[in-house]
Amino acid sequence: MTVTLLRGGVSAASASSNASSTVSSNASSNASGPITIFFAGWGMDETPFASWRTDAAMPGTLILVDDHVMENHPVLHWILEQKLSATDDGSEQPALHIVGWSFGVRAAADWLDRAFENPDLRELLSARKVVLSFVAGTLLPVDRTYGIPPAVAALTQKTLSPESAATFRQRMCGESAENNPFVLTPPVRTVESLARELSFFRTLPAPTDENPAAALARIAESLPALSITAHAAGKDAIVPPAAQERFWTKAEELLGKEKLTVRTHPDAPHGDFDLLTQIVRGNA
Repeated sequence: MTVTLLRGGVSAASASSNASSTVSSNASSNASGPITIFFAGWGMDETPFASWRTDAAMPGTLILVDDHVMENHPVLHWILEQKLSATDDGSEQPALHIVGWSFGVRAAADWLDRAFENPDLRELLSARKVVLSFVAGTLLPVDRTYGIPPAVAALTQKTLSPESAATFRQRMCGESAENNPFVLTPPVRTVESLARELSFFRTLPAPTDENPAAALARIAESLPALSITAHAAGKDAIVPPAAQERFWTKAEELLGKEKLTVRTHPDAPHGDFDLLTQIVRGNA
């Protein structure tokens, strides 16, 4: 996992698993307003999201997480704890908005689930309104029923090249590819890192619970003020829309409509940059 602070009065910084000291020095400056953590999809880095860095409509603090293979949960937990602690002065606490897109849906849920292992962070989170937004993905990113068919993911990994990665980005953007930042300003990632990340998601263990959304129910138990919105992409050429619908139907059965809102965007491709921007801004 790499972590980049895009906004919020902090210098942009990338964090690898051994770079907590670099992030520490840059994370000390706190901005007011909501805190948003965006878990990007497979094969991303900060490059396509450059416009977010200067977007005045973005939240006070925006943290981008990509390349989810690297075990950097403690660094991101530390950043969030510092951000929340800096405002823990009895005033109104900023909301925390966690956005997971594509494979980032599973990454976001796993990260939040693990965050509760830190008692201080658990206490800070439980005192705030937490909003989860999931976009064009499920908690089972590679799955015959609820995600990308395993055979498709395996073939994608086997045939990976710079050309196939470019084709993938074209497909995920659909009709918007011509003007989409994912195509115009693509991420700078090596084929090796893409293969490593895809292999990671292909080998994630399936949940042992009867309902595939059980992890969300555990999170909801720890966060009384939690609300979840799932945004399904109706023209998704990557994660089949039917798989998204099946997963969120099961999730709704478990969580109830008072905790989970499911919104379908009939014309949205998998990589709908405008939709993602509006969701991260908190407007969708």
